[in-house]
Amino acid sequence: MKIIIYIISGIIIGLVLYLFSFEKDFINFFYNDKIFSNSLIGEDDDDDEINRLVEYNNIIAVKLSPDEIKSSGITVSKLEKGSIVVNEKVNAISIGTKSLFDLYKRFEILNIDQTEKIINKEFIEKKYLRLKSLYEQQGSVAFKEIEEEKFALKLVENELLLLKKNMELLLNEIKLFYGEIIVNDILGTKEIINALISNTSSLLIVENINSGIDNIYKFNDEELIFLNTYSGISNLRGNVGIYLAKSLKISANSKLIVSLETDKMLDGYYLSEQSLVYYAGKIWAYATENNEIFFRKEIRDFMTLDTDRVFILGDMLNLNFVNSGAQVLLAEEFRWQIMQEDDD
Repeated sequence: MKIIIYIISGIIIGLVLYLFSFEKDFINFFYNDKIFSNSLIGEDDDDDEINRLVEYNNIIAVKLSPDEIKSSGITVSKLEKGSIVVNEKVNAISIGTKSLFDLYKRFEILNIDQTEKIINKEFIEKKYLRLKSLYEQQGSVAFKEIEEEKFALKLVENELLLLKKNMELLLNEIKLFYGEIIVNDILGTKEIINALISNTSSLLIVENINSGIDNIYKFNDEELIFLNTYSGISNLRGNVGIYLAKSLKISANSKLIVSLETDKMLDGYYLSEQSLVYYAGKIWAYATENNEIFFRKEIRDFMTLDTDRVFILGDMLNLNFVNSGAQVLLAEEFRWQIMQEDDD
């Protein structure tokens, strides 16, 4: 019996020693593995990326060292202050030219007819004068022949007077609807009418023209030429004027927005378009006050200029703005947000 007890006790003692030895190895393995894992985390660059974001005046900002700023190609400068003329936005519609072409076509038919009758008149007149001379000097021509040519001459002169009157009526109709500039062009070089026919020029009607010709309207940087007030039917408000876009091809019945130059001046600052970034449905620019911490500032009131600049309103005088490298700063913020979402 004692032998059995000794055997069982030995087994228990051996099992305890074995378990103690296994637990020690497991603890060492877990401890060493955690140290190894921590060393990987320490070697990851994510900590450096997160550390670039700081809180500045209760907003998230990016903090970069001078070397990082230089390597990223980020440049900053103060805004250039200036003033611009305020251009009001006005509704306009391009109109077809069929009515004008119909009037012009009728005028040209009469003009051709007039030219033919002038040639015919000159021929009849010469014949009449020759017969009249022969009758007076020699009496070898019958008086009846002279009277016939005289009647033919009177008839063609009356036809010319009627043609001239009809042509004047057409020109007055064109002047009434399209203005004197178009009439002078038809009677002169036909530069405008030919451009309209070849569809390289367009006609626009503009609403609320007020003083009409004294206003300067522009579309696509081209100054529109005032032709006349418009008496046709349109959905435009107020007094409507008809204008010529001399170098623009615009489809008929297109709704447009034209700009009206005014005497109003706005003070503000010029900013390069490269400084703007688009995020969360808004437009931003990066500013800095110490050339080390960069923060986003929403650009709300601005106007796009003809050049690669925008004109912004508001108090921006004491801030330096990023000229180049704004996308780098936005990417830094965006990367941080993704990492935060992953951690959550």
